[in-house]
Amino acid sequence: NKTHAADLCQSFYTMCRAGLAEKCNLDKWDMLAYITAGACHDVEHPGFNNVYLTEVGDQLAIRYNDQSVLESHHVAKSFEVLKDSEYNFTMTFQKSEYKRFRKTMVSAILATDMANHFTKLGALKSALSSEGFDATEEKNKMQCCEWMFHLADISNPAKPFAVCRQW
Repeated sequence: NKTHAADLCQSFYTMCRAGLAEKCNLDKWDMLAYITAGACHDVEHPGFNNVYLTEVGDQLAIRYNDQSVLESHHVAKSFEVLKDSEYNFTMTFQKSEYKRFRKTMVSAILATDMANHFTKLGALKSALSSEGFDATEEKNKMQCCEWMFHLADISNPAKPFAVCRQW
């Protein structure tokens, strides 16, 4: 889990450095939220997927109504940990900064649900083929970052084998 989280963070950061941050006009708050989301996106992963957890009636599937079961748990557990004063680096945030941070983290982590992969792929293809797609518009900015965050999550097999194997 830790190695995979580090891989996602590094992959997303590399995409940002390669132009995503500029194209989507990401600022320090966006970057903080996305890198934190990357570190947290699989926290307490039990080693089974959503389909399995739903089929066996696991407590997590029941709690999250069979919808993005693991991703919902990862978000909830992450913010539960952040409530602990020992780990709460957000305690000095303004209310608006915290709301933005939380919204970004939630959308990023939920974007890693493989059940939405082909829907997201279709939306990405549609956006790329349309003229006038402005990645800096708030709705489009978040959507682009969700696509890239999901891509960073599943990108390991696309890397050169020596790198893939190490991760």
